[in-house]
Amino acid sequence: MKVQGPSSFAAPIYIIVLLLALGAIFVVNARAPAEDDNPPELNRQIVQLYHEGKFKEAIPLAEKLVVLTKRAKGGEHPDTATSLNNLAMLYQAMGDYVKAKLLFKEALEIRQKVLGQLHPDTAASLNNLAALYWAMGDYAKAEPLIKEALEIRQNVLGQEHPDTAQSMNNLAMLYQAMGDYTKAEPLFKEALQIRQKVLGPEHPDTAQSLNNLAYLELDLGEIQEAERLGRLGYAAGVEAFSQILSFGSEDQRLAYQRLQNPYTLFAAFNDTDALMAGAVLHYKGIVLDSIIEDRLLAETGKEEANRDLVEKLNAKKRIAAQLSLQTTAASPKEATERIQALEQEVENIEGKLAATHPCHTAVLRIVRR
Repeated sequence: MKVQGPSSFAAPIYIIVLLLALGAIFVVNARAPAEDDNPPELNRQIVQLYHEGKFKEAIPLAEKLVVLTKRAKGGEHPDTATSLNNLAMLYQAMGDYVKAKLLFKEALEIRQKVLGQLHPDTAASLNNLAALYWAMGDYAKAEPLIKEALEIRQNVLGQEHPDTAQSMNNLAMLYQAMGDYTKAEPLFKEALQIRQKVLGPEHPDTAQSLNNLAYLELDLGEIQEAERLGRLGYAAGVEAFSQILSFGSEDQRLAYQRLQNPYTLFAAFNDTDALMAGAVLHYKGIVLDSIIEDRLLAETGKEEANRDLVEKLNAKKRIAAQLSLQTTAASPKEATERIQALEQEVENIEGKLAATHPCHTAVLRIVRR
């Protein structure tokens, strides 16, 4: 569970969104509490509890993992900083800001000392501490930390990197919260341009940028522009949501669907009741379609001739979905090209299955929007 940024300040579900954005999503098999001192096993269980929203139950395991990591690697090791960071995130999710702040600061100090001031992980720690101050309403302390994280990412990762765009987005959101719309708007626009270019028009982060800019335009009284951006953000979000549903259990998909509120922006516009209702039904329909498709695939997979194809299809869909959520790739362009290649492979396999299974052909007409 290496959760160390980039962060989103978008709100009550900040921590969960952060995990999803990094691709640490949908641990399918729940496990019993660890009975040994196996860090990977503890890691898996912490992630599982995290996804279930069982932060209180995850904390003792995360505390144990901190102790084990310190014992194995020392108090000043990058892995120790990561374990401290993750425990801090759990405390923040529980609303215990005092404990979270101490842990975030300890993780930051380790990274600054061991990795240096100009390291992406140091920037992530600065970002996470800023997010905590943001949650506490202390914007004055959050601002310099976000600026420092942005400067590090610009210098180390480059101007057109997803993490750089995330820092721009965070700083813009802070300025928006402070009511300084003049500073927020160019940052939102630049973050959107980077994400559209590097991640593509249908990535979750691109959808986030479109929606954030739409909310700002509402604050500025630009209703038509806000509606235009809101519709684009909704369309991008739907595509990203469909990708996420390429893996995970039925319960997990429904749980994730409940986290989504892609239609709330429409409430600010005139005469949008039908649009809101359609958006709600659309999202629920996507979940249902994905479940139906999986069940048909399971039936198709019982036929020996198709079993290998179904296994390949499921594997490639999982990889494509996870890559589409990953924002920290060393080469975003390469990751995008890999996703496109996987999507083409998925379509080719589905075409072969559709040729032998009429029911599967029908469900593909529903799911492929």
